[in-house]
Formats: sequence, structure tokens, C-alpha cells
Amino acid sequence: EPGCDATSDGLWYGCVVMSRRWDTTVIPQVMARTAPAEEQLDMAVRKLDACHRLSPGASLRVLGVRSGQATDAPALPVHNSRVCSVVYTPTEGVTWTAHTPVLHCATEPGTCTTTPCECRKSSDKKLELRTP
Repeated sequence: EPGCDATSDGLWYGCVVMSRRWDTTVIPQVMARTAPAEEQLDMAVRKLDACHRLSPGASLRVLGVRSGQATDAPALPVHNSRVCSVVYTPTEGVTWTAHTPVLHCATEPGTCTTTPCECRKSSDKKLELRTP
């Protein structure tokens, strides 16, 4: 089964699908960030669904790329992506295999972290902040 290591790069096929808003208008990927979070999630799931319909027996892998890394070729090696995860396999169904790097807690006033984080040094203390 292909995965997210460099030896699997040649075993994957690209699937490029345009983003559609809730009102069905097609928008460029770079503009998807301007949509509300719920609509962004909807666009992403619809793209995965479209790719799955094109090849129902295949696994799906998602590569996280920065907007400046756009490419005309549908093949993108794993080492060029920031994050890679297999998100669907025919045997397991929906899955997430990405290894998420450690996220360090915010250290300056006015910044926040919405996901669990680790202290950078053993002498640091984690604060629990609550907002009304």
C-alpha cells in the first residue's frame, strides 16, 4: 500500500479539482481562504469526494503545500510538501497518517494557540488561559 515516504511517490496519481463555494461558483484555490471555516471544510471534503469517485478503489493522499509552491504538474514529491497524510484506504476507510510536529505554546501577549502545545524548555510552565 503506498504511503507518504519518498519510495511511494511514483505510485500516486494527481487529482486536481476546482473549489466550489456553497452557491456552486468556482473559485481559485488561493481565494478559498476568504471563505468561512465551515465553507472551507466543505470545499475540501467535496474535492476529496470528487477524487474518490474518479478512482473508488484507490487510496487518497493529501500533500500540504504552501501557496507559492504551485505547480503545473500533477506529481509533487513528498519532500516538496510540508505535510503528507494518507486520508483514505479501501481496507481501512477514512484515516489520518500525518506526523504533526510539536507546536510550541504562545510566548507573547496577544498571541494564542488553539491546539495542544508543548513547553519549549523544561523550565517553562504551561498556562491555561480562558476567555469569556
